[in-house]
Amino acid sequence: MKKICLFLLFLLITSCSTIDTLEEIGVDNKRCIGIRRFKVLQAVYHNTGLAFECFTPDCSDAYRNNLDFILGDKVSEDLYDGMIYEVPTDKCAVRDGVFKYETKDGLQKTVSKIVFEYKNDYQSEEEHQKRIYKAKEDIASICINRYEDENLPKDEKYCTCYANSYVNNSGDAQSIKKECGKLPDFLPHN
Repeated sequence: MKKICLFLLFLLITSCSTIDTLEEIGVDNKRCIGIRRFKVLQAVYHNTGLAFECFTPDCSDAYRNNLDFILGDKVSEDLYDGMIYEVPTDKCAVRDGVFKYETKDGLQKTVSKIVFEYKNDYQSEEEHQKRIYKAKEDIASICINRYEDENLPKDEKYCTCYANSYVNNSGDAQSIKKECGKLPDFLPHN
């Protein structure tokens, strides 16, 4: 009887965790998780916010225990509180590290950081080049937006250099610094 109870407990625990690690079927990117929709609890910066995972069209099932920090895929689209965010059809949600923040009550919280990656590998060299160009455009735009969020004078020349170097050097901080100069604290780098 004890073994049966332990086995049932094991099944219960693993079945609860499969929602979080559900992979999308028929995609090349094995980092993809099965979440296609998020409900934004609180916008943080341009195209970023704290959000709940949800599976129904109206997000009435938003998982209150699965709060994430999402980085929106559409750079020009700002997220807003209460927004239901759909993952673009050619992309998927990927857990990529953590985001730490402080609540209104002064408590430190840590949530998963969600980014959006292509579901499938590129099919041609032309498509590959378009993806590289789009990544550079998006990173430059995010850089400009972060300058705005931090109330600093915009530096478009730096942001273009940062975007090109970031993509060309896989986010390596030393290479970016060598090519573009001092890195602002609020920009991502390895």
